[in-house]
Amino acid sequence: MLFTFVSAILAQDGSIYSRYGLGELSSAYSARRAGFGGLGIALADNQNLSSMNPAAWNGITMTRFEGGLSTDMWNVSDQTSNAKYSNIRFSGFMIGIPLQRDYGLTLVGGMVPFSNVSYDVSHVRTSDVLGVDYTINYVGSGGLSKLFLGTTYRLPFDWSIGIAYEYYTGHIDYDSRVVFATGSNYENSNYKQNNLYRGLGVNLGVISNNIATFFDVKAFNEFRLGFALNKIAALKTDNNSLAISSLGSATLDYQLVDTKIPDRISAGAAFRIYDNYTILLDFVSQDWGKYTFNDEYSSFLNEYTKYSLGFEYKLRDVQLRTSTLEQIAWRGGLSYESSQYSINGEDVDGYSIHAGLSYPLEFGNTIDLAIKYSTRGKTSNNLVEEKLIKMYFSMSIGEFWFIRQDK
Repeated sequence: MLFTFVSAILAQDGSIYSRYGLGELSSAYSARRAGFGGLGIALADNQNLSSMNPAAWNGITMTRFEGGLSTDMWNVSDQTSNAKYSNIRFSGFMIGIPLQRDYGLTLVGGMVPFSNVSYDVSHVRTSDVLGVDYTINYVGSGGLSKLFLGTTYRLPFDWSIGIAYEYYTGHIDYDSRVVFATGSNYENSNYKQNNLYRGLGVNLGVISNNIATFFDVKAFNEFRLGFALNKIAALKTDNNSLAISSLGSATLDYQLVDTKIPDRISAGAAFRIYDNYTILLDFVSQDWGKYTFNDEYSSFLNEYTKYSLGFEYKLRDVQLRTSTLEQIAWRGGLSYESSQYSINGEDVDGYSIHAGLSYPLEFGNTIDLAIKYSTRGKTSNNLVEEKLIKMYFSMSIGEFWFIRQDK
């Protein structure tokens, strides 16, 4: 009904498709990751903390703080109307502490967004039976966040494994209302539903040794494979439904139910060529067709997949005479996403182009910037086309902690 009634898109600041499931999924919280496609499953960067693969933390040499913001600028269209809007969001923070550098033993914790729900859709109609004009309005807000604490370890033969224990929490509010025209004899009414979520999960990751050592190619400096598995236990969900009319308000239902989130599987490859050039190939899959709320499946959800190709140029041999401009790291990427949404029998697919850079402040510290342009959906078959420009700003600050002094 939501997509059947769309004719005027109003003051939302997220995706209209976030009505279904748990909303829009987050993958890249930092500008560094967003610059080359948002994933980097096999990239073990000693100046960046990954939220996708805990095994990537094994190369951290300094205690590292990261945090940032993102801003979205949307252009949303259906067959009859068009709207533009924007927002600014806190994109999370992480801290990583190397405990034993020789073995890649690192402790990492933080909080990052998991999903976001934000839409506001209205449709003005005239009832042939009642003979009055009225507006149907659908509003949704909220989302889930993920708090985690994990560690990584470098095995013999240079393989790395990592594990992160996660706690998911958040709430999503839905509001559907009918507003009659001024002067009507009919009273307005609305229906509200509030879901409060909490539960545990685990993220397991592995990154291979340098496979490039098996090839006698001078330009081929490094080649690693990465894998990650994210499993989430059923989230305990407080579900509260409320009806409001001219007679007052009444709680229709209050119950504790389970929300089951499907496993997420990630895989990737990282190639380093001529020491300064890195190419990334990544894949993520999560079958949201298996998502259930109170043991009920959603007909609007199916399998989510994302493919990305990323590139990074970063000068690694930094000397005293190296200028600041030469130390800037440049990134770019392309990605294709088959989203978890399936509306009116149509899959909602999207394409994105990414770019970004890291500007050095001093040794180990950077300001990271990235921009992403994406488009998905279409205006036919009562669907919505969304075009998004998303900009990321983050900082990565490194300090030496727990260094034993030689005597």
